[in-house]
Amino acid sequence: MSFSNAYEQCLKAPSDSEGRRVVLSLWNVVSVESEGFHVAKVGPSVPVSGVGAEVRLGDVVSVEGRFTAGADGRGPHVVADRFEPHPLRPAKAGFSILGSLFALLYL
Repeated sequence: MSFSNAYEQCLKAPSDSEGRRVVLSLWNVVSVESEGFHVAKVGPSVPVSGVGAEVRLGDVVSVEGRFTAGADGRGPHVVADRFEPHPLRPAKAGFSILGSLFALLYL
């Protein structure tokens, strides 16, 4: 399952999950807003706030943060404590495909 199990569990009982640690590793940025952005793999997107770095649509990122039920009026989301962009991820995927094709040619 691609949807973060921790985030999904938090949505089932938001008030009981306030402050719970959520890790989103290698997720795609699917929308950018003034107060944060949304990341997704397959399935529902996860809203993220608290990142000072510039984030662009299509970026691959990892986020470690805390769940908040959204008492601030924004609804449930993750407040990032640690954020890491992965700008070389698409290039690595391309090299992987090239390596596989090269291996197939020499088998």
